[in-house]
Amino acid sequence: MGTTLEIVVVREREAFICHLGDSRVYLMKTGELHQITTDDNLAAYLVDEEHLPPEKVPPGARHILTQAVGGAETLIPELHTVELHAGEILVICSDGLTGMLADREIAGIV
Repeated sequence: MGTTLEIVVVREREAFICHLGDSRVYLMKTGELHQITTDDNLAAYLVDEEHLPPEKVPPGARHILTQAVGGAETLIPELHTVELHAGEILVICSDGLTGMLADREIAGIV
């Protein structure tokens, strides 16, 4: 068993992000949603590292985490520093949302 982790610390005009798993952090600016983190799952690995076309990814590969808290002895968290500007919004959500709605639909709700 493992779980995802998203830590976001905002200090003045900077956001410091630590990520593991397939939950996501987005930055909403000028009406568009920009994904900051990369999914740590088998589907993303197959597309990014094995150059498999997304339509060829096996069903269920999206639900197999390649990094998760409690899932491995050695973890390499993804770290980001993002400069924030007036009107921008950070969105933190699980794969329960991103699995049901496209980014444009999430942006419309935000």
